[in-house]
Amino acid sequence: MSPKSARKPRAQKHARRPPKTRKIRRSALEEYKESISQDGVLEVMSLEDDNCLSTVRGWVSTGSVELDLLLNGQGIPLGRVVEIIGPEHIGKSTLLDQIFANVQRMGGVAVLAEPEISRDRAYSTRLGVNTRDLQYLQFAREEFVLERIFSTFMRTIDWWAEHHPGTPVVIGLDALAGTATHSEMMAGVDVQEKKKKKGKSAQSAPKKDEGEDQPKETKTQKGGDQPGEAAKYLARVARQLPVRLGGTQISVVILNHEYSRVGMTGMGPKNESYGGKALRRMASIRLRLYPAGEWLEAGGRKVGRVVVARLEKNRLGNPWGEAYLPVVSGYGIDNCWSVCHGLERAGMTVKSGSWQSFNLAGEVYRFQGWTGFSALMAEHPELFPQLVGIYRERMLPLLTAVQAGPPSLTGASVTPPPVETPVPSVEQEKEEEDDPGSPETEPEKEG
Repeated sequence: MSPKSARKPRAQKHARRPPKTRKIRRSALEEYKESISQDGVLEVMSLEDDNCLSTVRGWVSTGSVELDLLLNGQGIPLGRVVEIIGPEHIGKSTLLDQIFANVQRMGGVAVLAEPEISRDRAYSTRLGVNTRDLQYLQFAREEFVLERIFSTFMRTIDWWAEHHPGTPVVIGLDALAGTATHSEMMAGVDVQEKKKKKGKSAQSAPKKDEGEDQPKETKTQKGGDQPGEAAKYLARVARQLPVRLGGTQISVVILNHEYSRVGMTGMGPKNESYGGKALRRMASIRLRLYPAGEWLEAGGRKVGRVVVARLEKNRLGNPWGEAYLPVVSGYGIDNCWSVCHGLERAGMTVKSGSWQSFNLAGEVYRFQGWTGFSALMAEHPELFPQLVGIYRERMLPLLTAVQAGPPSLTGASVTPPPVETPVPSVEQEKEEEDDPGSPETEPEKEG
C-alpha cells in the first residue's frame, strides 16, 4: 500500500460536556401548586417549609450527655417514633423516666401506658419525674390489651394536636413484649387444660348425627395465634401512626424486649425483638441496650453498671455509633462518670497513678476516680456546666455526622497541666552509658 493511500488518523474529538441544567421558572412552580393543591385535601409545598410534616419541631433530652451527642447532639425528636430494645433489668424504664422528666421541665406532658405494672413511684420521683402530673393510662383488667392501648394513643395524639398544638408530649409504652392481645386475654392462661377437658368430654358424649350443624371453634376459644396476631395489628398501626405524628410536637417511645430465636444455628442474629418487622420500619430511631461488662463500685461494693446504647437506626443523623451509659442504682444515669471518662478519652486530663488532673482557666483540679470527680463537682458546682459544654464541643464531631452542633456553654478550654520531666542524675547517665543493651552503645552491624 502506498503511503498516499494510507488513511490519516482521525482527530480526537473533544470530550462531551455535560448538559446544562435548566432552571425551572418560578412561575411554573407556582402554577403547578395552584393546579394540584386542593383545599383541605392536598397542599403542595417546599420541603423547607415549616408546615411540612417531615419537619422536626423539637427535641427532648434523654438525660445522658453522651447519648444526646449520639442522637444528633440533641436527644429524641418530636413527631417521630422511637424504639428502645434490650433485655430485662438493663435500664430501659430508667431511660424512659429521664425522658419524661426532661419533657416536663420543658413545660410538656408525659403519658405512660404500663401493662407490666412494675413502676416504682419513689424511684421515678428520684429521677426527676413529677408523678403528680404524669398521665398514667390505667385500663380495666380485660381491656389492658394491645389494641386498646394503641387506639388510645391515636386519640391522645389527635386531642393534643388539635387543642394544644404547641405543647411537647411524650407517650411511652412499657413494654410492648409484655402486652397481651385481645384474643389472648379472653382465652386466659388455662387454654391447654380446657382443651384436655373438652377432649375427654367429647369422647364420653354421644356422637351427633352427620346432618346436624356443629358449631366451629373460634380463634378466641382456641387461644388465638398471639404472635402472628400482634404482628399483623402492629403492621396496621405502622401505616397510620407516622401520619398522625407528622407535623406535631408529640413523640411515641416504645420499650421492647428481645428473645432468643429457637433453632437458630446458622448465620444471622440470634436474638429478635417482639412485634415483627413493622415496628422497626415505623421507628425513626432504634436503640439497643446491652451490658458492657463493667461494674460501678463505690466503697468496695457494686452500685451500678455500664450499659452500651447502640444505634441500629437513625433517619435524622449518623445511623451508627455507641454510647456508654453509667446506670447507678437508685440514682439513674450519672453524667459525672460520662464527662470524667470522656475528658480522659479526649486527652484533656493527665493521669498520675490513681490521680487525675485538668487545667481549667489557669487553675489545676485534681481528683481520684469517678467518685472523686463527682465529689469535686459537688464542691465546685459551677465547673460542671463548663466541662459539659467543652465535652460536647470536643466530642460532637467525633460521635455524630451533624455539621452544626449545639453551641458550647462557655468559650473556655481544658488544657492538661504541664508535666515536670525528671532530670537524670550523673550516676544514672553513667549507668546508661555503661549499659550494653542501650541503642547508643550497641555495636553497628557490618553490611
